[in-house]
Amino acid sequence: MATWGFARIVVGFVVAALALPCAWAPLAALQDDKPATGRDCRDDSGTDRCSAEARERAHARYAIASPDEMLAEGATVRRALFVDGYGRDVAAVTFVRRRGAGPRVEIAVPQDGDAAEAAPLSAPIDDTTWSRVLRASAYFDRTLVDRPGEDGVICLHGWMATGEGVDAPRVNQNVVAGTGSEGLARDPSLPVQAPMTEGITRTATQSACEDGLVLTYAFELARIALAALPQCATLDVRDFRNEATLLAACARLRGDRLVAGEAYALGSRIQRALASDAASPPADLFVGLGPTRAKLFAEATRGASVYLDPPIGIDSDHARIDATLVFRDGGDTTRTERLTLNLLRQTGRFVIDTFAVSDTRPAD
Repeated sequence: MATWGFARIVVGFVVAALALPCAWAPLAALQDDKPATGRDCRDDSGTDRCSAEARERAHARYAIASPDEMLAEGATVRRALFVDGYGRDVAAVTFVRRRGAGPRVEIAVPQDGDAAEAAPLSAPIDDTTWSRVLRASAYFDRTLVDRPGEDGVICLHGWMATGEGVDAPRVNQNVVAGTGSEGLARDPSLPVQAPMTEGITRTATQSACEDGLVLTYAFELARIALAALPQCATLDVRDFRNEATLLAACARLRGDRLVAGEAYALGSRIQRALASDAASPPADLFVGLGPTRAKLFAEATRGASVYLDPPIGIDSDHARIDATLVFRDGGDTTRTERLTLNLLRQTGRFVIDTFAVSDTRPAD
């Protein structure tokens, strides 16, 4: 089950919320058909995520079109933008049906660092999946009746999500086209003036610290997206905070994403090994003469903070992970080195074949 990393502190005790905050929703009632308003939309950094400026910045950072722009294109869209418990943008999950094209799922991550180097992450979806997406979006922008007894509650590090919906103009299926023309002369060769429904956009933002339907909608889109993206199949959701963070990681994988996803698990093991107090990492992380290679690796990385780049899938049996080593001398001076890990598949899983460290240089 997805977790969003928040805690509710009630006088005298702390309750760690590990389930959907909207699990309360079945016990509450929809507050008529009014869009959600009056929310506290500040993330953990104090940014008002409901403001037009913040939403515009988010669209720009993800390099995605706004709902109004998508409506102008005649597209139908369902989208969720995720913010973690520290106010950081995580991923944007978009299901879109553009004019003249079938429906697709598209994942975007903030356009900085290595994210821009990865190929776009998207896939076509079938009609059943598209229908499921539309059903999930029915009420995401509606408010719930306030729950009594919430005074004195403090919520920390709540995840947030902004849900978006765009419906392009459609022929009104509840009205028979051409009715109302009785008694009028009409050229049967002319097209019928079909009655249309207007195009609309919907947007709502919710924090995990409050009741609502947006997070339920957002994480349902993330689960549907994960099932629809075969490129992410080798990543294990148990290695991530939730489906949104897995999709963000998958979007940053490069080369053969299936291979890179397998290499990601090795990267996690390397991080844990370097964070431990062991003299050297486990020998089974390396090909061949494991203990000797582990000792050499420990000598090269001792005292460094290691920051791994997204893995690169080269072919079915080879991958690469680049990393930055940051060494601090205890004062204000730091130096960085670049580490390259060449990976080889051995007995069905990836291990480190060779590694190389670049020349030392001052930190940027």
